[in-house]
Amino acid sequence: MRIFRKTFMSGLALAAAAAGFGVHETALSNGDKGASGGAAHALLDFPAGMIAPLDLSPDGEMLAYAVRPAGVRREGEVSIWVKPVEGGAAMRLPGAIPMQRAHWSGQEVRVRWSPDGRYVSYFAVEEGEYYLHIWRKDRNKVRVFRDIAACATYFCSGDGVEWSPDSKRVYFLSTHPGAEEAADPDAAQAVDMNARRQLLFHDPEHNGVTVRSYPPADEAAGEPQGEAKSKPVLIDVSVADVEKNKAAVIFSGARTSEINLSPDGKRLIASAQRPRGRKTEQVYHDLYLLNVARALPRSKSRPKPGAVRDGYGERMTPLARNVKMWQPRITWSPQSDRIAYATQGPLAAGDVFVLDVDTGEARNLSKNIETPAPSAPGAWRTPGAGGKFGNPFRSIIWSEDGAFVYAQRGGNIYDEYSSNNASDHDIWKIAAASGEARNLTAGADIAFRYIFNDNGIVTPGREKGRLVAAAAARGGENGLYEIDVASGEITRLAAFPGGSFQGTPASMSRAVRGGKVAFLNERRDAPQEIMAFDLDAARLFNVTAVNASYNVNKAHTRRVIRWRTAEGEESEGLLYLPDTARRNGGGRPAPLIMEVYAGKRYADSQENTYEGRTDHLIEPLGELLNAGYAILTPHTPILGGGESCDGVARHAEAALDAAGALPTVDADRAIVHGASMGGWSVNCILTRTDKFKAGISVAGIANYLSKRFTYQGPGRRIAIGGGPIAAKASVWENPMAFWTDSPISRANDINTPLLLIHGKEDVAVPFEQSVEMYIALSDLEKTVTLVGYDGAGHSTLPQQPDYKTRIIDWVERYIGRP
Repeated sequence: MRIFRKTFMSGLALAAAAAGFGVHETALSNGDKGASGGAAHALLDFPAGMIAPLDLSPDGEMLAYAVRPAGVRREGEVSIWVKPVEGGAAMRLPGAIPMQRAHWSGQEVRVRWSPDGRYVSYFAVEEGEYYLHIWRKDRNKVRVFRDIAACATYFCSGDGVEWSPDSKRVYFLSTHPGAEEAADPDAAQAVDMNARRQLLFHDPEHNGVTVRSYPPADEAAGEPQGEAKSKPVLIDVSVADVEKNKAAVIFSGARTSEINLSPDGKRLIASAQRPRGRKTEQVYHDLYLLNVARALPRSKSRPKPGAVRDGYGERMTPLARNVKMWQPRITWSPQSDRIAYATQGPLAAGDVFVLDVDTGEARNLSKNIETPAPSAPGAWRTPGAGGKFGNPFRSIIWSEDGAFVYAQRGGNIYDEYSSNNASDHDIWKIAAASGEARNLTAGADIAFRYIFNDNGIVTPGREKGRLVAAAAARGGENGLYEIDVASGEITRLAAFPGGSFQGTPASMSRAVRGGKVAFLNERRDAPQEIMAFDLDAARLFNVTAVNASYNVNKAHTRRVIRWRTAEGEESEGLLYLPDTARRNGGGRPAPLIMEVYAGKRYADSQENTYEGRTDHLIEPLGELLNAGYAILTPHTPILGGGESCDGVARHAEAALDAAGALPTVDADRAIVHGASMGGWSVNCILTRTDKFKAGISVAGIANYLSKRFTYQGPGRRIAIGGGPIAAKASVWENPMAFWTDSPISRANDINTPLLLIHGKEDVAVPFEQSVEMYIALSDLEKTVTLVGYDGAGHSTLPQQPDYKTRIIDWVERYIGRP
């Protein structure tokens, strides 16, 4: 296979920030409201913004995108903008999402152009509810559909909006009355917490008598017999008629997570998530086929829970049941007669399936394809786990004649990302009828991260039979590549520095007719902006200047440091060094805070981020960095069951020694901090070393044995295969692996002051885990403090008023001020 390097580079100068337009503040009824004068990007609530999902207009002339304030603070709002791709002012559209309601990625916006380029659809919050907003370009007016509230939270899929081909209808996910739990990121497990409380403490619904049995009488419905039932999490599908200003519910009674409209606009697939497996993390979906070619139903009523019906009252049966998928990435064939998807999850092999929507027949096209499992030194690997083509962020792509599908191998959610693992991102061409397969990129030594396409179909704008992909050569720059699907020849179209392709498909877009692609790019010396590449003119250029006013942070520098453990294991991490510690500036060594999270490769995922950014550091580490502390984020690989605690501690100790060898770091004044898996990591580290002055464990596991048998409903699980971390064994097969990797088993070896912080409503790691650690350490007369927050969950701890203060006080108490 030949690779042609026909590279075109262009200047990366930022476009000048132009005056934008703000939001009309008057409360309006269901109808039109116009955009009027206001703020430019430079006047956002914070000096810089993080760009959320983006979308190019079909002709490639306009860009729609969303911006959220930089940083981890829950202040400000996510705003929605449109801008000409080349030149012209950025205009802010009416409506916004308060940061208190937004997920960190801002994916609730789901900004989307209509196929004719006349409209932009997005969600915005008014009076506490998400509503569908439709901006009409030629009139500069926005129509708000307030009669049906949209489900636009993190809990809903990022692909929950579909335009009809004629641009007259918008299909979207909508909230179901009585299912408010869906507004919280932890909603999927919050239901279990209610049942857990009733089991442990009281059950007024059943006169104080709680009865449990297994197997459940109604297991098919996913509800254990005798369990106190809470409100089900249901998400409907609705449609808005843009011309008639009318909306209606067309599918209800299930927990819909994604919708996919056929190219002819006549049929729609609704993917409904079923309860997770009781013994594993596997997620299943039922696929429903809806006929959407008829007139909108008149009624907005929903069926009772347990009955899945369409908007006309007809009971629905699934087209396919129990499909193994984490996040459905379904694509229709151009002929609207088949759908393609890849299985995902710990019990899935990541095979590619094509399903005939008329017959319901599903064929596994890749069952005979053998691909090597992704591998990296010290990485956590799980057999299966969707390791072939089961990346939940990558869709299957169809050829224009429907004869072939193209699938990306590798990059699965369970595969530890490594920039040195380029071969784990191959692109395969598979015959849709026979399953005959060919690796188009074999031997290219290029990591293909994302294929630009329109709804999974290879589109015109270039020569037919070519794919345009974002990729990175091993040890080289990021770039745009073109692949000839007949010959396998690869041409590099453009190369540039930056970390562009580590995001989700929502941060990439291709114009259907305009021959342009757009994507987020960020590099060490420049903040995040949207770039575009003109495929016809071979020209790369910046589109936005959202962060033109970003004050370059001169308070710290960042570098990769590497080390070996005493056993010779290699690893690396990112060191953030405050300017006060620079030797050439007469500074003094900075005390060190080590942020640990077992398995995470900070150097790979953050090395190319803008050096001035600190918002990707967990709160309040950014503030501590600015105060003069050095921050080290090391890679601590996860090893096999029973060895993980030892391995994490070995690498943390070696990382501390490596940082201490630098004249700018005072490793004698070091503290270790971690949250979630990082909290477990801290607990492990302190049982194996006394080199740290103190530790901070946030929502960390202490006892894998007790967690294994903690009632959390469907959340009653530990890790893939039933074992702790990578044990790949059940508690009955290898109980010592559970105990050895439980930090509490060696609590008597901890001599370091430990701060335990936990939310009492945590459904991922129960509050009892930190309670157990506290009881063990206090019984042993160790120095320990436990802080439990009422009403706080696993992901909402940083929102507690004194959370940050407690951590900073603990740091200052044990390692002093810089």
